[in-house]
Amino acid sequence: MPALLVVTDLQQPPEAYPRFFELLKTHAYARLTPAIWAVEVDATPKSLFDDLKPLIKETDFLYVFRLTPSFVGRGSANVLKWLKDHVRA
Repeated sequence: MPALLVVTDLQQPPEAYPRFFELLKTHAYARLTPAIWAVEVDATPKSLFDDLKPLIKETDFLYVFRLTPSFVGRGSANVLKWLKDHVRA
């Protein structure tokens, strides 16, 4: 399954988006930062975007990218391990 990167800029507190976060958490995921999630899902970036878009406000930002194994990072060891285990070509 592909891993997708979900980048958000949500204008309200997380409590205002329960269904958004519930949907992300139904998949294998790693939270890179409070606003960035890596999600392993059998979907295209467009289809995941289409599923998530109705769950946010008009003033919020949402971007979905396909992750590739060509990445480097510094941060949580758990997140880096998740990325190494789940991001595939």
